[in-house]
Amino acid sequence: MHSEADLFIEKLENMEEKKIFGYEVYFGKYNNIDMIVGVSGIGSINMSGLMHIILSKYNIKFILNYGVVGGYGEIHKGDLIVITHNLNTNSYRTKKAGKGDGIKVENIEYLTFTEDKNELVILETNKELVNKLKDITMKDVNIFYGGIGSGDMWNREYDKIEYVRTNYNISCEDMEATAVYQVSEKYKVPHISIKGISNNEHLNETYDLSVMDTLISFVEKAIVKLLNEN
Repeated sequence: MHSEADLFIEKLENMEEKKIFGYEVYFGKYNNIDMIVGVSGIGSINMSGLMHIILSKYNIKFILNYGVVGGYGEIHKGDLIVITHNLNTNSYRTKKAGKGDGIKVENIEYLTFTEDKNELVILETNKELVNKLKDITMKDVNIFYGGIGSGDMWNREYDKIEYVRTNYNISCEDMEATAVYQVSEKYKVPHISIKGISNNEHLNETYDLSVMDTLISFVEKAIVKLLNEN
């Protein structure tokens, strides 16, 4: 969203905006690093389209996905999380149930569907990239490392959140990270996701974007760390 992207776009030097197949893409320099900032819009389809366009047209060294997410468990609004692994929450099957049996959380089985074999594939962030960020600290900011559940939904059901958190080791959710992971893997481009917690249904913390300033500050530190050492 622009509410997430604009804070970084305004930091670009010699910024040039282009419209590519309906996507807004911004080119410029940040700390003498050639940078492209894409505004995907909400959802995995939008992000997938943007990723394919940028990766197929330009020589990309590294993908960094950032934005706000909903937190699980005891992770609070205003905290930051570096994503270590990704669960595609759009991809699942349910156990057979009859008419009137109701909808049951425990009937959900997350799977990665393939032609030959259906099994769960958890997409992992490269551990070397994650470890490079672990010495970054920010005063009065909690920084976590954990998994994300990513799909086109905003889940507000306590029991479903708890089911995903405990069974798949997930700490937050968004709508785009799965596409970032899947498409980056196809193109064999290094990638990482860094998120700011905007709300937490477990803790009844309502949605707001006040975490963005903190998130952008961390992203700036991460960019220098990751690209200067790659």
